[in-house]
Amino acid sequence: MKKGIFLIFVIFISTNLFASNLIQNYSFEDGFNNWTEIGTESSITNSTAQEHTGTHSCRFTNPTTSYAGRGIKSDNIAVTGGNIYDLWGWFFVSNDGGGNITDTDLRLMVYWLDSELTELGFDPNNTGWNNTSFNTWEKKEINSQTAPNDAAFAYVVIDCKEDVANDNDVFIDDIQFGPTGTLPVTLSTFTAQYLNSKPTLYWQTQSEEDNIGWFIYRNSIEDFTTAEKITGMIEGHGTTTEPQSYIYEDAEELQIEQTYYYWLESVDYSGTIHHYDRVAQVTIPHPNDPGQNVTPPVAYEISADPNPFSYTTNISFVMDQLSLVDVAIYNVKGQLVKSFNSAMTSQENETVAFSWNGKNDAGKSLSNGVYLYLVKVDGKDYATKQLILMK
Repeated sequence: MKKGIFLIFVIFISTNLFASNLIQNYSFEDGFNNWTEIGTESSITNSTAQEHTGTHSCRFTNPTTSYAGRGIKSDNIAVTGGNIYDLWGWFFVSNDGGGNITDTDLRLMVYWLDSELTELGFDPNNTGWNNTSFNTWEKKEINSQTAPNDAAFAYVVIDCKEDVANDNDVFIDDIQFGPTGTLPVTLSTFTAQYLNSKPTLYWQTQSEEDNIGWFIYRNSIEDFTTAEKITGMIEGHGTTTEPQSYIYEDAEELQIEQTYYYWLESVDYSGTIHHYDRVAQVTIPHPNDPGQNVTPPVAYEISADPNPFSYTTNISFVMDQLSLVDVAIYNVKGQLVKSFNSAMTSQENETVAFSWNGKNDAGKSLSNGVYLYLVKVDGKDYATKQLILMK
C-alpha cells in the first residue's frame, strides 16, 4: 500500500520571475508570455504556420548571420544550486529560400543567476545545431547541466542564425526545462468553454510519468500568483505513453459577464509540484445574452471504418463548431462495455476520431456480434449506430 505524501507548496513572487521551478511544455499557445524577444522584434512572431503540438509556435522570420538577430529569452526560473537540469525543444526549418540545411544554426543556452540576480555564467551549446532536413520537426536538447552551488535562478535563451542569406524561417515549439527526471507530463491541450451553464475545462497530455494528479487554480485577473485553488486532487494516470484526456466542470456560482482565468498544477510521486504556463479563460455570459440562443452543434459524416471489423475500427465524425464530444459502446442488451475519454474540438469542421480494439473497459476481448456506438455532443445523446465485430 502506498503511503500518503506530504506536499509542500512554495510560490516565489518576484519581478520577472516564474512561480515555478521549470518551463513545462511551453507551446506558445498564448503568445510570448514569460518570454522576451531578442533582436528584431517584428521578425519574431507567434505563428500558426507550423506547430509541433497545439496550434501555435514561435517563428523566427529570415534569420540574420548573427545569433543576436533572432531569439527569445525566458523570464527567470527558480532553481536549486547543485541540482542537474535538462533543456530541450522542437525545431522546424522551413525551406523558404533554398540553400543548404546546414546553413541554418540553432542554439539553446541556460544562464545561471544567484539570489541577487547576478549572472554566474552559462551552459551553452556553443556550436549550435543543424537540422537534418527541411520542413520536419526535430528535437534538440542539452541535458545533465549542473547548476552552480550558489545558483538560485536561471533563464533560457533560444536563438538562431544563417551562415548565408537563405531567407528560411525557423519555428520552435514545446520548450521544456527542469531538474533531470522531473518533467513528467507533456501537456498538449488546455482549453476552457462555457458548456451546459458551466465553465468546462479540457486538457490532454501526450504522455505522463509518475503523475499522481492535478489541481486547478482560478482567478478573475490573469495573475497566477493570486489565484485560488478550486479543486481537490484530480487523479492522474501515473506513467503512460498514451494520450490522456481530462475534463473538469467549474460548478461554483460565478459572476455574470466576468472573465475567469484557469491554470493547471500537477504533482508527481516524489511530491514535486509542476506549474504550467498555459492559461485558459472563459467569460460567463448573461442568461439573456442572444449569443446564448445559438444553433446547437451538428455532427456529420458519422461512421465506423472498417465496419464490420476484426481488430480495430475508427469511429469518427465532423463537428461544425467547437463542441465537447463523447463516444460509448453498448452490447445489444444495452450494457455499457466501453467508454472513451471525452474530447473537445479545437475548431469548427474538425474531425473527431475514437479508436476501438474490440475490448471492454477491463481490457477483455469481447465476443463477435453486433454492438451499438452512442455519440454524445455537449453532454446530450446525438446519434446511435450499429457496429459489427467479426474476428
